[in-house]
Amino acid sequence: MAILGLLVQQPDTAAGIGIRLTELFPRAHWSRTTVHKNLPSLAKQRLVRLVSEGSEPALDRYEATAEGIIRFGQWVHQSTTLPPTVRDALQARLPFVELDGLMSLIEMVRRSEDAHRMEYAAAQGRVKTITRSMRRSRGAVDWRAKLQFIQSGDEAMMLALMVRRLQRLGDELETLLEECSTAGRGRG
Repeated sequence: MAILGLLVQQPDTAAGIGIRLTELFPRAHWSRTTVHKNLPSLAKQRLVRLVSEGSEPALDRYEATAEGIIRFGQWVHQSTTLPPTVRDALQARLPFVELDGLMSLIEMVRRSEDAHRMEYAAAQGRVKTITRSMRRSRGAVDWRAKLQFIQSGDEAMMLALMVRRLQRLGDELETLLEECSTAGRGRG
């Protein structure tokens, strides 16, 4: 849907879409092939169409069709599925960890916690930068700037929640490891 949304905003080449996708969602870590893999599917569904062929596939120019514009608008305004689908890498690993792999899992959780803490600090910085920019431009409300402020604040909140979640998960796993170690010493 992000690719379709970019084409609803303006026609573009596959390469241009890739650049804009990374600029709009810098922390999504899209695969370099995301655009090239998804454009044929969007075209097959008649949501986008090839406007002109470039000298290479990355320079093929696409635009959203009328049906694509309608579908994207519906997607933007439809409710999200509740409860949300959760496909978390740590949640997927937990049922498969053996006792001898617990320390490695704890280290992974702590590295993830540190990475999220750094992202959270960066997100807070973006919120402060936008806030200063909005204060300087007193006058008419720039709704796009305000929307960016809201989005950045929401992102910071999600990252803060992840930091707390990972901190708690790491603490609980460390407690489990200590309990297992104590129980093992008590038997010996």
